[in-house]
Order: sequence, then C-alpha cells, then structure tokens
Amino acid sequence: MVTQQLRKVGNSYVITVPKAEVERLGAKEGDFIASDHTLLEMKPVLNAELQAFNDRNRETLTLMMKYLKDK
Repeated sequence: MVTQQLRKVGNSYVITVPKAEVERLGAKEGDFIASDHTLLEMKPVLNAELQAFNDRNRETLTLMMKYLKDK
C-alpha cells in the first residue's frame, strides 16, 4: 500500500504517486491508474530504544514539557 498526504493545489486536492510505484506498475504519463482511498490516522511509533528511554524518564519528561508550556 502506498501512503501519501493530501495537498490542496488551487481549487483541487492532489495525491502524488511516488516514482518507484509508477515504475513498479510500468505506467507512464497519460496512463490511467485506479486507486482505493481510505482515510488513515497516523500515529508516531517509537522504536524500542526510544520507548525504553521514555518509560525510564516519563516523570522528568512530563515536568520538562510542563515547564516549557508555562514559559
């Protein structure tokens, strides 16, 4: 599955097709390509090392974020 971000261009919305996907399909400019659209909710995922750091330091990180927010 190819995931792309919807962008506004003038009065239209555009989803681009990555070059690698066009090459995989053997498509060329002017060809018609069918697509199925589903709205995705993207959530960041921490790798194991960052997740462990976050777990060990959650209280300190929370205090730091509160301090920065209040500044």
